[in-house]
This record gives sequence, C-alpha cells and structure tokens, in this order.
Amino acid sequence: MMSAPSVAEAATAWLAVVAPLCGMRLTPSEALGCVLAADAVAPHDLPPFPRAMMDGYAIRLADAGQLRSIAGAIHAGDEPGALPDGVVLAIMTGAAVPMGAEAVVQREHCTTEAAHVRLPERVRPHANVVPRGGEALAGATVLRAGQEVTAMAVAVAAALGIEQLTVLPRPRVTIITTGAELRQGGAIAGGAIRDSNGPMLAALCTAMGVPSTRLSVADDPVAIRSAVASAEAELVILTGGVSAGDKDFVPGVLTGLGMTAVVSGVDQKPGKPLLLAAGAGRLAAALPGNPLAVHWCFTRYVAPALRVMMGREPGPATQRGVLESILPGSKDRPWFVPVGLRRDRGRLLVRPLPPVSSGDVVSPAHAAGYVAVAAGAAPTASGAEVEVIACNG
Repeated sequence: MMSAPSVAEAATAWLAVVAPLCGMRLTPSEALGCVLAADAVAPHDLPPFPRAMMDGYAIRLADAGQLRSIAGAIHAGDEPGALPDGVVLAIMTGAAVPMGAEAVVQREHCTTEAAHVRLPERVRPHANVVPRGGEALAGATVLRAGQEVTAMAVAVAAALGIEQLTVLPRPRVTIITTGAELRQGGAIAGGAIRDSNGPMLAALCTAMGVPSTRLSVADDPVAIRSAVASAEAELVILTGGVSAGDKDFVPGVLTGLGMTAVVSGVDQKPGKPLLLAAGAGRLAAALPGNPLAVHWCFTRYVAPALRVMMGREPGPATQRGVLESILPGSKDRPWFVPVGLRRDRGRLLVRPLPPVSSGDVVSPAHAAGYVAVAAGAAPTASGAEVEVIACNG
C-alpha cells in the first residue's frame, strides 16, 4: 500500500492542476479587488488641458513684478479662453489654464490692491501648472496586468472614462455539506448536529472576497451527485463522506462525474482523508467532516487554489515567532497545531491552542495560524522559535 503524500507534496500536486480563470470585462467598481488580466490604456491625455495646481492668478512671465488688473476668474469646469495682454485672470485649483498664460502664481505670493494684484518679482515658467498629458499621454499604460484593482485604480479609470477593465474574476464556489444528521440552525434533538462547516466555509470564502453558494444533502449518492452536477461553480467544496465508511459516497460520486483524484489522503493531522480532484471543467475539494480538519484543509489547500484562480500568489503566508508555552509533540504523523498570536515589544509570541479533538471549534476559534509538529517529535519548550502558517480567519 502506497504511503500518503506529505502536505508539501499534496499541495504541489494540487496546485499543478489549478490555473488562473479566463479574463472577464467588468466595470471598475465590480473589478475592485480583482487582478488585472490586461493592461488598461489611456484613451486620451490626462489632464486633457493644462490644469492649475492651486488657487492663484494665471499670468504672462513678462508681467512678473508688475501691478496688473484682475480681468476675471476661471473656475474648475469653465471654458478657459485666452489671457489678454497686460492683465491677469484669477484661477481656481483644477481649472483649465487659459491660452497665453505661462504660469500660475499662488494667491499668497501676491498683494492685492482693489481690483489689481502685484505679482512677485520672479516667477518660474509653467509654475503650478500640470501640462496637458502631464499625468498620462493618450495610449500610455495606466494600469498594468497583474496589478490589483484598488480604490485608486478605480479613480484612474474614472478620470479617463475607462468603463470596463479586463480582470481575472473571482471564482464561484459551491459548498456542499453532507450528512443526514446535520441541521441548519434551530433546535436539535437526539443525535442531530448543527452544521458549523457550511457557515465556516462560507465565511472563509467571504473573507477572500469570493462568492459562495451553500447546500446541505443527506449521505445519499444520488443527492450528492445531483448537488455536484448542478453546481454552477469553478470549485466545489464538500465536507464529510470522504473516508472509508459505509456512507462515504463522495469519492465514487466524483469519479462517476468524470473527475480524477489528484490527491487522495495526506500524511497530516487533522484532515488525513482529504480528497482533491479535477475534471469535467471544474475542481473539487472533498474535506473531512470535522471542523478543525475543514479549517486546516481550507487554509493549506483550498485558499491557495482560490488565490491562483484569481491570479495571486498561492501562499499561505508564513512568519516566525517565539513560543510562549510548550508546543506538544506528535506521534504517528505531522500535526498542525492551531496557535494564537500576539506582539510584545517587537516580538511575535505564539501560544499553542491544542484542541480536544479535530471536532473542537471553541479553542481553535482564537487561532491566527498553525504550527507544524513533525511525526515523532517531542514537545518543544517555551522560548523556541517556530514558523507560523497564517490562516484566513
């Protein structure tokens, strides 16, 4: 019997079948948070006219040091016209500079006398004027492929009248929890269990900006097949029904739908019976039913796949910290222990939060990451430095 792959081997095999989604054109506001799949090009010069950088007076350089009459004012949005000889025009920030003007002099640097203004002796050519195309010339790349669409990028698109951006869209995710014992909230009795995996997975997706749809079905191959087949999603996440019990139908259902297992079982605790599959134009991550196993498997395998689909680095991110209490050892396989984090005088302190079991959600609710404990490792003393694998939430 072949041994299960390590976490690193499983992650490498899984990400080898994951690719960025095809580019899609969205409005800039819809594209917020997405990664650009193509450059955005300026359709015209920005600004489209010489623009005053501050309130002041539009002048000719020859009038420096002189007392000149104020012949009018130009506000933002006004047609600028031309500057007559021998006078100045008051001008406001953002207004178009009139033809013939060679600089804008700040109001604070001038002395006003009734309807006249005395200009400073020295004025630098083009002072306080953004030339036409000073920010971007027509045809210039203003946003580059691979760049995230931020609020400022939305402002760039708005300033240039760019109505659509080509981005890598957010993947669609369908979350299917399996088990006749699950209840969607409300009162429970007997051996019923409230479904915590579905809400947790939906929250993890939301934290990544990824939309998801939730379903819950019984341990029935027909119901599971129908739910997976009808899912309008690039990634289907299932929980439960993935091990070797008499009601674990998920592996057979995925195979029957034309999907091939990329990873089937991983040398890890929690989440050994993980199944990752691809085929029929989608990906499937079949996670064990225990909540902590679901959380760890999402952190290490599902979240990286979603990031790749969105054109980002897969992660997960890691950082080093110092144990502030003993990290337990492990026996037969690598154990990923949830940990809390806090900073003290510049140091990252790591507090192990070992659960009662992989079904425990209360203690791990305070976790900000995981620390790997090698198989056969003895406990690690407080004060030792460890690497922390960040989790999404």
